[in-house]
Amino acid sequence: MKHNQLTVWIACILSVFAFACGSEETPVGGPIDGPDRARQIVENAVMRETSVKGLLYVLRADKVLSYEEDEPTELRELTLHFYDGDDSVRSILTSRRGHIDPKSDLLVAEDSVVVVTPEGDRLETEKLEWDPKTERVRTDLPFTLYREVDVVTGVGIEADPDLGSYSVFKELRAVVRDAPDLEEIDDDDGR
Repeated sequence: MKHNQLTVWIACILSVFAFACGSEETPVGGPIDGPDRARQIVENAVMRETSVKGLLYVLRADKVLSYEEDEPTELRELTLHFYDGDDSVRSILTSRRGHIDPKSDLLVAEDSVVVVTPEGDRLETEKLEWDPKTERVRTDLPFTLYREVDVVTGVGIEADPDLGSYSVFKELRAVVRDAPDLEEIDDDDGR
């Protein structure tokens, strides 16, 4: 009888130990902002996407919440570095949250979305979709695009990740400042 009780006790301890040592975290009361419980939570995640051209992007997220296969994977505090097949960064996208849609493969960034290029161009909006198939970002919401001293605003934009080529859908407004007069600069230099 004592041997059976000891076996049951050891089995209980081992099952508790195995559960405690698991690498998955199950949130108490369900996932953040999600209706169902996450199947898996990964912290400090890094995901890379490559193509025939090479490296397309590197996604970093403080937290990734996975649900059922057909449900979006949620991202918290994400940073997305866009590449053009090599080691050169085309732009960096940041947002507070987002998700990856398994049906369309779209990455949707939401809440304080900012895209910054190495040249200093800056796109701000509240929601931005990245389509790895077309290699374009887009939103149907209001946006502001800063390019040097110029400012472009509107509702809806589609662009390449380096913001070099873009289309505005509606309500386009632009503040374009003139370049400085080159003759005036030449006169100041004493030429």
